[in-house]
Amino acid sequence: MPYGTTVMETIPENKLTSPLKQSEEGSTAGFPDFGDTIDATTFEQILEMDDDEDEREFSKSIVYDFFQQADSTFQKMDTNL
Repeated sequence: MPYGTTVMETIPENKLTSPLKQSEEGSTAGFPDFGDTIDATTFEQILEMDDDEDEREFSKSIVYDFFQQADSTFQKMDTNL
């Protein structure tokens, strides 16, 4: 991530709200490949907590809060270095 870029700027909104499709094996097909950055199983479980799969207000708030906390932590680390 380039210096001065926030965590929220690195993940497009559509990556957080894309619907999930289950394959026969139970893995998430069509899920964006975030590599080792995001655990797909954990992210899927967070998405399952939503009452409205179109809006995803609950999971969206959890994910955004996590990224804001991470961004704040990185800023504090930069300040203290």
